[in-house]
Amino acid sequence: MKMKLSTKLIATYLGVGLVPLALIGAISWKVASGGLGTVSTQGSDALEAAAYDQLKAMREIKQKQVDQYFAERQGDMQVLVENVKAINANAWANLAGIQETKKQLITKLMSEMRSQLETLGRSRVTSQAFADFKAYHEASGATPEGTLDVSSEAYKAVYDEWYEDFAPYVKQLGYYDVFFICAAHGHVLFTEAKESDLGVNVRTGPLRGEGLGQLWKMVVDSRKTRVVDFAPYSPSNGDQAAFMGTPVFDDDGKMVVVVALQLPTDSINAAVQSRAGLGKSGETYLVGKSGAKTSFRSDMLTMGDGKYVVGAEIQTDYISKAIAGESGQKIFFDSAGNPVMVCYEPLEIEGLNWAQVTKMDMEECFSLKAEGEAEDFFTKYNAAYGYYDLFLCHPNGYCFYSVCHEADYRTNLVNGKYAASALGHAVQTSLAGKAFAFGDFAPYAPSNGAPAAFIAQPVISNGRADMVVALQLSDAAIGSMMASGSSKDKTLEAYLVGPDGYMRSDSVLHPEDYSIAASFAMANKVDTEAVRDAMNGGTDAKVITDYLGSQVLSAWAPLDIFGVKWALICEIDEAVAMAAKAEMAQASAGVNRMLVTWVVGGLVIVGVVVTFLAWSIARSISKPLNRIIAGLTEGSQQVAAASGQVSSASQSLAEGATEQAAGLEETSSSLEEMSSMTKQNADNAQQANALAGEARKAADTGSESMGRMNRAIQDIQKSSDETAKIIKVIDEIAFQTNLLALNAAV
Repeated sequence: MKMKLSTKLIATYLGVGLVPLALIGAISWKVASGGLGTVSTQGSDALEAAAYDQLKAMREIKQKQVDQYFAERQGDMQVLVENVKAINANAWANLAGIQETKKQLITKLMSEMRSQLETLGRSRVTSQAFADFKAYHEASGATPEGTLDVSSEAYKAVYDEWYEDFAPYVKQLGYYDVFFICAAHGHVLFTEAKESDLGVNVRTGPLRGEGLGQLWKMVVDSRKTRVVDFAPYSPSNGDQAAFMGTPVFDDDGKMVVVVALQLPTDSINAAVQSRAGLGKSGETYLVGKSGAKTSFRSDMLTMGDGKYVVGAEIQTDYISKAIAGESGQKIFFDSAGNPVMVCYEPLEIEGLNWAQVTKMDMEECFSLKAEGEAEDFFTKYNAAYGYYDLFLCHPNGYCFYSVCHEADYRTNLVNGKYAASALGHAVQTSLAGKAFAFGDFAPYAPSNGAPAAFIAQPVISNGRADMVVALQLSDAAIGSMMASGSSKDKTLEAYLVGPDGYMRSDSVLHPEDYSIAASFAMANKVDTEAVRDAMNGGTDAKVITDYLGSQVLSAWAPLDIFGVKWALICEIDEAVAMAAKAEMAQASAGVNRMLVTWVVGGLVIVGVVVTFLAWSIARSISKPLNRIIAGLTEGSQQVAAASGQVSSASQSLAEGATEQAAGLEETSSSLEEMSSMTKQNADNAQQANALAGEARKAADTGSESMGRMNRAIQDIQKSSDETAKIIKVIDEIAFQTNLLALNAAV
């Protein structure tokens, strides 16, 4: 079936117009969809990378925070150790200063007593009084071995005459008693107190073995001032009594009397019992050794039961050393097992083997409060730096100071019931290495079983540990540090895990089961790929299953906490992290559909326009051509009819040729008829010529139509340019979408 000319023209024009349009549309479709797909993919990748970058940044920040936190704790410990060392030195200096002050006081007191006694012995009043007492002694008839009668009126007269001269030694100078003792016989001629020793012969009587009798003999034998140490004295109700005596000579140098003073315990106590700078537990006291017995020479005030008073026996290592002539400063343990700082040294008092001791509980030495303040330095330090507790321990492990005074206070952390605790581990490790040590989190009984971690460091002097300082870390401080930046709503958290798999900070997402306390109490370990890799020293970030069984984006790194491995984990739920990526993909798909709609719509509109223009142009060309073809067809039919007539005439001519014999007339008539037909042919030829002219006009019209078609194609080109502009707008929209996606990712 032959195709009509108009159909061919329409098909040709549609091919010319729509094929480029289809190519442009296909290119536009590919550019639009491909560009948006690239934008969508790039945006999604950027959002995913941003989520990982956020976790990595959080991991780096937390790692620095944790490292800085523990570095600051070690720095705090260094500062604290220096403070403890200074406090320790000041405590010893304070004790030594008090010790020296008391030593000077007691030495001066004894020196003044000797001076006062010797002044009394050289006094003319003493010589004159002795002359009267001697006269009475001779007149009384007392035998050298007997007792002097001191009940007679004659004696009372002599006594009363001289009483006011010697009584001031007791009433004003504070002595217990003053004595005149006959150097020759040993009779006690005078006492201010008038106890049972008055009139007794100390040479032969019952007092010869007691202090006063011993003193008389020592002075008579040495002819010098002598002192007898404290011992029970029966005339004074068996109380402790010490005596100092000096000889009195006449003008011929003969010893005639011994003047003696019974030393006052009150004056001696007053010299050493001042509590200034010694707090509640500190005290200075005197000890002495007489024979094989070592006993107090002053009363102790800190022992309020009245047991440790003058004459009470006492025996300690440092007292033995001091009595033996040694001086020193050392920490000893008292009867209650508490460490005591002790300064000890001998006293240089002629005739006495005395020593002085100044001591103070070690705890109080380190917990003295400034005037007007309710808290000591360590309590304030503990609160200011956010620690749970602060401990001071003796080198043997005994904890003598604690801010909180929990059950670990006054226990031994080396061999006591808490030796296996984290605090015990830290103290023992620091003592063994003489360096900073760390005790990792573990349930700690003294703190009600709550997990606790500790740091400890010894105070080193001259290569030896004087004590150990320990701090109980606050898990609240670590938890607050790790919770900063976390968000339960966003499922974002950072947490720490120890080598035992238990939490070292509280979970933000599930604190009821995965706080530090709950993790230990409920044995809830965190055993994830992140923890295992971090414990092996790995650092990474990827999607894993967390301790709650959820898919999460996780970033982890190892931590070295003073030789103990911890894991630092930063995580966010994958669904939450990728939500923005999904939203962007959805938005990109919507934009893609919109752009495709615009492209398809534009192509359809342009196709319709091109089709209409092709149809119009084809019609304008095909109509004249159809008319020309119709005219040519009609002429050709006429030519065909004439040709038939010529053929018929030729046949007749042939027949006539055969019938020439019939006559020339017939031939002539035939020629005439033939001439007529030739003329008719000529007319037909002219008519064909006219038809050819019309065909030429139709061709000219076709040429004009082709010009119009050319202009239509130019219009199509303009439409293509407009389509390119539309595509450019689409590209700009894609670029803006990319910027919006990046902004959303930021």
